[in-house]
Amino acid sequence: MRRRWNLILLLLILALTAFSVITIWPSNPDRYLPNFIPWPEGKGIKFSFPTIEGNNFGLATIERRAMSLGLDLRGGTRLVLAPEEGFTASGEDLEGARKIIERRVNEFGVAESEVNLLKDINAISVQLPGINPEEAIEKIGRTALLQFCEPVQNASGDVAIMPASGSVEYRPQTCEPLKVFDADGNTAAALMRDEDGEIVAESGELEFAPWPVPVDQVDLIVWQPARAELDGEVLTLDGNFLRTNTFVFRDQVLQRPLLAFEWDGTGADISEVVTERLATRNYPLAPFLDGEPIRGDDGRIIAPNVQSVITNQGTISGLSQQDAQELSTLLNTGAFPVPLRVVQQQDVDATLGEAAVRNSVIAGEVALFLIMLFLVAYYRLPGLIASLALVIYTAFSLAVFKIGLPDIGPIVLTLGGVAAFILSLGMAIDANILIFERMKEELRVGRNLIVALDDGFNRAWSSIRDSNISTFITCIILFWFGSRFDEASIKGFAIVLAIGVAISMFSAIVVTRTFMRLIVGYRPIARRLWLFIPDVPEDLRQPTRGAPAVAGGSEER
Repeated sequence: MRRRWNLILLLLILALTAFSVITIWPSNPDRYLPNFIPWPEGKGIKFSFPTIEGNNFGLATIERRAMSLGLDLRGGTRLVLAPEEGFTASGEDLEGARKIIERRVNEFGVAESEVNLLKDINAISVQLPGINPEEAIEKIGRTALLQFCEPVQNASGDVAIMPASGSVEYRPQTCEPLKVFDADGNTAAALMRDEDGEIVAESGELEFAPWPVPVDQVDLIVWQPARAELDGEVLTLDGNFLRTNTFVFRDQVLQRPLLAFEWDGTGADISEVVTERLATRNYPLAPFLDGEPIRGDDGRIIAPNVQSVITNQGTISGLSQQDAQELSTLLNTGAFPVPLRVVQQQDVDATLGEAAVRNSVIAGEVALFLIMLFLVAYYRLPGLIASLALVIYTAFSLAVFKIGLPDIGPIVLTLGGVAAFILSLGMAIDANILIFERMKEELRVGRNLIVALDDGFNRAWSSIRDSNISTFITCIILFWFGSRFDEASIKGFAIVLAIGVAISMFSAIVVTRTFMRLIVGYRPIARRLWLFIPDVPEDLRQPTRGAPAVAGGSEER
């Protein structure tokens, strides 16, 4: 019964090992293994399975992914975001912003990223492997506050325009105008709101043009937030009243992409008041994102004229398919509770990371070979079995790193994590050494080989348990320290070391023990004690002729 159970465990270990090797086999093995051997390449391994979506039947394909590498190995961008000057943010605001950034990272498909809250400096750290700084800021750092803006008008209904080739300075993250500049960059007018809420020139002069203005002057319009008074309160028509279910579809007639959005109850009331007022003379309504007007493929501001009253739903046209999809993603993930700005930016060179990965892998291979050489030379057959278990341990560990853990996903390997894994190669054999030394002590006093094996495992367990618990405690402290000071390398070291220690316990207690039990049950090997203990006592040197697991003390020798 015991032998049958050992055979079942052996088959399970071999199956897990084969799965792990297939999972971790590199696409270009010549980079990490001796190139004089024709290693099979790991490219093109795909798994397909049937899927049904609605009324459509098809095949979905899963491709082997590369190992998840951190910022220091893969290259990418690290950003530190803090509230805009003049804005105060509570801990709840920053935590809300952190969750929004995480949602955007997931929606945009930026893999192996890390988003952490830096409470000590009231900021957010974002690490994005494999992405350049400009793209990172564009995708992740935008406040994503959508505002609908109308032209600044005077009492006659004319609209304010800036000088040709001039510009307007708006309040950060809004379309509230502050200054109008001429073509030379000089201030043409400083603006303010009077007691009636109308935009007027505090100094200088603001130009107005009769509506409608020529098409080539639409980009010169000075905008202001579209507002409405509800129950004595002035509210702005912006993204705070949007439902997070925007989507992109195509116009059936013109086949152009349209971004559909929907207001909540309050937003619908504001939209009704605003569009009813603008529809009287077909004034335009322009969407602004983070204080900048949204422009179409032609570079012009998107500002459709309001033809009728809009309440619950609306669409934005003039966008490309990609721009419409990105805008939809930004709106669905939500706007930041407080405007954020980039206060620190770090670009990591991917070339350095690639060299570090290769050198670290080669160092790990050399360390593994030296450990195996020592084990075989000192412990003989148990050392050979432990070396095999160490190879299996390596495959298991790398497979866990690549596949990941439940609710966590793939383990992101940083340079510190690679160092921890190389260190764990040596630690993984520590339990085996304790077991073999205990086993040798039992054999020296003439114990039965099977009894010596079981006693060696049982008596070494307390030392293995205590040492591993101490390591786990150290890993917890290191992880806390790395999270506290936003040091990804320290966190990576702690996570990888903890996983390595956990798998090493499985390797020693299950893998090595299973192999040893099967070996001692094989008569030709079990009779030769010199394969298990180099310093066999003189009275036990002759091969046993009786039961295969008898080391000594038998009348039949």
